[in-house]
Amino acid sequence: MKKTIKVMAAIMLVAAMVLGIAACGGGLDMNKIKGEWTITSINGQTVAEYAASKGAAAYQCAANYTITDDKIIASGVGADGNIATSEFVLKKNADGVEGYLNDTLVLSFIYDAKADKINYGVETPDGTRITNVLTKGTTDLQALLNEAAGGAAQAQEGGEAQEGGAEEGGAEEGGAEEGGEEE
Repeated sequence: MKKTIKVMAAIMLVAAMVLGIAACGGGLDMNKIKGEWTITSINGQTVAEYAASKGAAAYQCAANYTITDDKIIASGVGADGNIATSEFVLKKNADGVEGYLNDTLVLSFIYDAKADKINYGVETPDGTRITNVLTKGTTDLQALLNEAAGGAAQAQEGGEAQEGGAEEGGAEEGGAEEGGEEE
């Protein structure tokens, strides 16, 4: 009987320790996870590759996250084409942090200490699972927007130049002839 009581006491002690570790975030070192993070891959592809595979611009898939002691701040480009931020209440768990908005779990980051990366998954409305990998640092979202705007303008100009060049017999040939006449 005494042996049974000792075993039960030991089991209860272990259970209490496990719950205590889980409650305080396990071995998660918040000093390693706090700071600036950016998405560097989506489903094993770079952000640009993944965006292109979906017919989107890179800025539409890029995002930055700031993790503090008590919140996660997410920055990305909204549907209106402007950079937007959202704040989430941070809660620690055994292997990462979670972001809550109005008591609803929105983000669940898993920290990989060996790789010094954060992983999180998102399920789309059609049931597709998207896995994002974050590394320390930030992506210049405004530069991605500018790049996309410049690329669209160049594509439009390029299309107009090709149309004009075809009608005139080629822009390069005309330019060479004009250059020769000026001498």
